[in-house]
Amino acid sequence: MRDEDLAAAEGHPASVMDMSFANQALAAEFVVQNAKSLGREVHRIPRDLDAEIARLKAEPPSEKELKGIQNYLTGTFVLQNSSRPGILSQLEFVHLHGLPADYLNSYVARVSAVTPEDIQRITAKYIQGDKAAIVIAGDRKVIEEQVTPYGKIAS
Repeated sequence: MRDEDLAAAEGHPASVMDMSFANQALAAEFVVQNAKSLGREVHRIPRDLDAEIARLKAEPPSEKELKGIQNYLTGTFVLQNSSRPGILSQLEFVHLHGLPADYLNSYVARVSAVTPEDIQRITAKYIQGDKAAIVIAGDRKVIEEQVTPYGKIAS
């Protein structure tokens, strides 16, 4: 199994799936859950989210946690392929990303073969905070002072 398959389970290049994805996913969940209490300003990612990302790098998931993720991925894969439009979408995905002809037929087996040690190895290799980027869209005059503490601002 390729590192790219382990990192994304969908054939996306693993170099794209760096720490920014983990931060974005966890931060998005935080924003959705706390939307009513958050003002219109720049917010720090809560410490527990940073701690979860660090945990993913430091220790493999438990067998139970991994099995739950595998069941979810393989179950949604089957559902995605249960209609003509779903199958066409999957075939388009394979073509778009230049994946091998057997990609769809071997997906469930490849996901099911992933071990906790694979997850830890891939996480340690590709979640690299020193290479993370923060992308902010908005009026620079309004947000510049708020984001300056996080590092150099590029245009």
